[in-house]
Amino acid sequence: MNITKIDKTKLVKEIPEYHQLLVSEADWIARTADDVRQLRNTPPFSKLSDKNFEAFVDGLVFGRGGIVGATYKPLMSELTISEIYDAFAHFGISVDLATRTLEYKATGSSCSFDFWSICLNETKEPFPR
Repeated sequence: MNITKIDKTKLVKEIPEYHQLLVSEADWIARTADDVRQLRNTPPFSKLSDKNFEAFVDGLVFGRGGIVGATYKPLMSELTISEIYDAFAHFGISVDLATRTLEYKATGSSCSFDFWSICLNETKEPFPR
């Protein structure tokens, strides 16, 4: 992973666009737990306690070349909402897409309702606009 400042114009807004990003050669997105750990000293991750950082990493669900799900609960006590969105920007996810996919958990190849989760696992976007 090429750790650089995120260009917010490159963040994806739709599930199909996100899946295209995952199969691309983009080197600016975190694709593995090791990539996320490389970001440990980068805002907003640098604001997290070790416990919450590791809980966040442990809650990431990887597939298709990036994350397909996550729990954001470990971020809630130490980050503002805009910083939580900034954390997801490191995976290529825009505020729009994150907001529409909140409260869904990655289950198999689909998503089911679950507080504190985000799901990017659907090929057909089941989320309200």
